[in-house]
Amino acid sequence: PPVQQQQQQQQRQQEEQQRKQEEQQRLRRLEASEAVVSAAAERVAAAETMVDAATERAVELTYENAELRAAVRESDAERELLRVQLEEMMSQQREVAEAAAAAEAAEAAASVVVPREGGS
Repeated sequence: PPVQQQQQQQQRQQEEQQRKQEEQQRLRRLEASEAVVSAAAERVAAAETMVDAATERAVELTYENAELRAAVRESDAERELLRVQLEEMMSQQREVAEAAAAAEAAEAAASVVVPREGGS
């Protein structure tokens, strides 16, 4: 019966067309998934670049911090040296002032006229 044959052929064509449409849909979903994965990979690469830059900056800051600490230690040592020198100068100044006061007292004592016994 040709009618039955025609119906079977139409059914096979419909099934084939449906299979092709499903295959195209799967292909489109796959392409969309690949695009999502590609975009995510680009974001990951950008993030890795940012992490690398941040790491590099952190290393630079670590070196700068070490240099600053060394400068502070050097400055502290210089300040301590100046403090000791100042104390020494002040001590010498006190000694000079005491010596000057003693010299003045001796001079004053020497200038006092002591009356002679049975004197004039």
